[in-house]
Amino acid sequence: TLYLAIALLATAALFALPSLYVPAIALALLAAGAIAWVEAAARGLRLSYRPGPTTIEEGEPYPLRLRLDWGRPPPPSGEISHPGLERPLPIRPGAPRDLDAELRFSRWGPQEVEAPVLSIRDPLRLHQRQLGGGAGRRLLVLPRVEPVHAPADGDGAKLGQGRGELGMLAGGRAAPAFDPEVDGLRPWNPGSPASR
Repeated sequence: TLYLAIALLATAALFALPSLYVPAIALALLAAGAIAWVEAAARGLRLSYRPGPTTIEEGEPYPLRLRLDWGRPPPPSGEISHPGLERPLPIRPGAPRDLDAELRFSRWGPQEVEAPVLSIRDPLRLHQRQLGGGAGRRLLVLPRVEPVHAPADGDGAKLGQGRGELGMLAGGRAAPAFDPEVDGLRPWNPGSPASR
């Protein structure tokens, strides 16, 4: 927009067209106003976030609690972005200062929780400024623990019934189709129990 204003001013001066001075000055004032508003809002704006827990279980949400503090003038518009968010959180004058979001991690293990980034822009998107929300932190995502259910009688006699997978022990009692004892290792052959 500034380049267009400069081009119109140069054209008006070179070709003696006073009618081009009006749009050139208007465009220059519009661009300067947008830059001044965004920079003034960015100077007084602070984005802080309270870190959540250091460990979570796989599939559980990680709370991302953000706090916006702005001075005068308020930010024209913008958004808070983070790689873990599905979509950016919009901000505008009059928006709540406390924002809560949830991050989800697709795999377990050590993860890096990056700091959120705040982007401030004017309504016409002529100027934009990005502010960081502090340093990131490390998070350990633990694998989900699934409950183990014991057989009804406690000796494994009912395990796998009705599927033709049971052998017979001495005395006619049913035995499980797998061998829970791991006595050693050998190459796996198709049809061998998984414990071998």
